[in-house]
Amino acid sequence: MKFEDSVLNFLSNLELTNRESTLVVARNNALRDRLRQNAPFTLDTSKESVPLYGSYERDSQIRPKPDAKWALDVDALVVLESSKKNLDSFYHIGDGGWSLLGEVEKILKGYQGLEVTLDAPCVTTKWSTLKMKIEITPAFNAKGGGFLIPSSSAEWVWGNKWVHTNPLGDSKALSDGNKACNFELKPLIKALKCWNREHKILSSFAIESLAYRTAVGNYKGFGYQLQWFFEQLLKLNGNTILPPSGIGSPIKIDLGWNTSIVEDSLNKVRDAYFLADVNASRQREAIGKMARVFGPAFPLHSQISTLGFFR
Repeated sequence: MKFEDSVLNFLSNLELTNRESTLVVARNNALRDRLRQNAPFTLDTSKESVPLYGSYERDSQIRPKPDAKWALDVDALVVLESSKKNLDSFYHIGDGGWSLLGEVEKILKGYQGLEVTLDAPCVTTKWSTLKMKIEITPAFNAKGGGFLIPSSSAEWVWGNKWVHTNPLGDSKALSDGNKACNFELKPLIKALKCWNREHKILSSFAIESLAYRTAVGNYKGFGYQLQWFFEQLLKLNGNTILPPSGIGSPIKIDLGWNTSIVEDSLNKVRDAYFLADVNASRQREAIGKMARVFGPAFPLHSQISTLGFFR
């Protein structure tokens, strides 16, 4: 039973299946066709090749637990053409995009019997099959790059402002960072999301952003970066960091009452790598410590998936 083998198998356990990936693309395309054919607005055709964003598009989404309420949670971006008609009808500074969200909700209501809800800054569509939900976020191109998306306020309030974000820039930054880190940044992010799923401390995007900022330019191997992430998470508690692209609202790192959980995770990971490195007879103990940090996705045996991870 080798420690390194268990780590590799753990990472392969976090990968989406081919069926899941195929359904994501098919269902997203169906929703976009529905909007394209029925909406009173026109879409920016130059952005049609990049309809998905968020963790799925950035290849940082992890396979859900078998008992998860929602097996897949996918973000989709619908970029409107910056025509005078679109801008006059839907780009109202004061309403923060709520009139546009309402239009998207109205068009998707009743489609294939889906449950459709307005959940600013998106419209959420839910499938009972495979328990998938796709969150459609309408957007306009922003001057200087990125997009303007509706306000994330929980209710309509006059004076809401549109939010400047750059999901495609974030995706490129993470892809470039992954290459700079020997293609191990995205597996690192997935491992940390698995840890976060057990404790629900940070947002998914906060995990990605902090992993990016603690690894790129300082990458010293998968095990080292796991430990360094937890160290920096403790150090940055109460502070803010920028998204990978540098565009968008700063992300606050707030551990709340969870500092001890992070400290315990750091100590267990540190002990596991120490044991695995210095004592071949204590591999099983090292594996057990990692399983207590990352939960049931981390295997307690040495069966190896054929999927190569550190490409």
